Amino acid sequence: MASCHSAHALASRRVAPSASRDRVRARAPRVRAGATRPDADDTPSSSGVGGFLRKLFTGELGVPASGPGSDAAAFAGSESAECAMLRAKVLPGTVLASRELVLAYDASRDGWSAAAFHSRCDNFGPAVLVARTAKGHYFGAFNPLGWASREDYRDAFNAFLVKWPRRGALVDGGEPWILEKVGGPGAAIFDFGAEGPIFGADALKIPLGRAPSMGSSYAQIGGAALGGGGKEIKTAKSSLGSSYAAPPDGTGTLFGPSEGRETELAEMRVYVGKGLEGDYA
Repeated sequence: MASCHSAHALASRRVAPSASRDRVRARAPRVRAGATRPDADDTPSSSGVGGFLRKLFTGELGVPASGPGSDAAAFAGSESAECAMLRAKVLPGTVLASRELVLAYDASRDGWSAAAFHSRCDNFGPAVLVARTAKGHYFGAFNPLGWASREDYRDAFNAFLVKWPRRGALVDGGEPWILEKVGGPGAAIFDFGAEGPIFGADALKIPLGRAPSMGSSYAQIGGAALGGGGKEIKTAKSSLGSSYAAPPDGTGTLFGPSEGRETELAEMRVYVGKGLEGDYA
C-alpha cells in the first residue's frame, strides 16, 4: 500500500441534518460517552466476544477511543497536504484523526473496477473517500466500518458524506459541508463485492462495474461485472435528502449544479488508517 497521496490543503466547515431533513446545521464531532483508551498491552481482536466488546467499549466502530479531546492525540508525522486537510477538516471526531493515513486505493493507479476497489479496500477498517468529477467538483465520504464484500447493507451511526461547494475547491480553498446520515443508522452503507462505494439507498453510488442494482458479488462472479467488462466504469450517482442530509446549495446531490444526479468521475482515492486492518470487518 502506498503512502498518503499529495494534493492541495484547504479550509473547511462541517454541516449536519437538523430535525427537519431539508435543513443543515453545524456538525460537532461525535464521540462515544464514557469511552476509555485500551491498555497498551491489550492486543486488538476482530473476532469473538472479546473482539466485539473491545470495539463496542473502546471506540464504537469509527469513533476514537479516547473520548472528548481525542483529537489532541492526532497523528503528527509527515504527511501529504491532502491527508493533512482531511485530518483537520473532515476527520475530527473519527478514529482516523489519530492514525497515519495510508492510500489504499487510487482509481487512476489501480483501475476503475469493483474488483480492483475491493481487492485494495476490503478488511482495512474505517476509510475516507475523496473524488473529483469530470467537471472539477469534489466530494467525499467517511465509512466508519470499512468494506468487506459482505453482500448486504450495514448500519452505522457515524457515516457521513462530504461536499465541496465550489469547482476546484481542493485547489482554491473552498470549504466543504459534512452531510450526516438521516433517520438513524439503518442501511448507512451497502457493501457488495460486485460494486464500488454505496452510501444509503441513493445518497451515493459508484458502481465501478456492470452488476445489477444493489447486486451481489455472486450475481455475475467471474463475468463482466467485477472487471467492468474490460471498460473503465466511472459513473457516479447521488440523490440527497432522504438517507443523508441535502447540501444547502439546493442541488440535492454531491455533484455540481450543472451535473445533475449522475455524472462521470475523473479521480477517486480511498485512505485507511494504518494498523486498523481487520478490526472492523
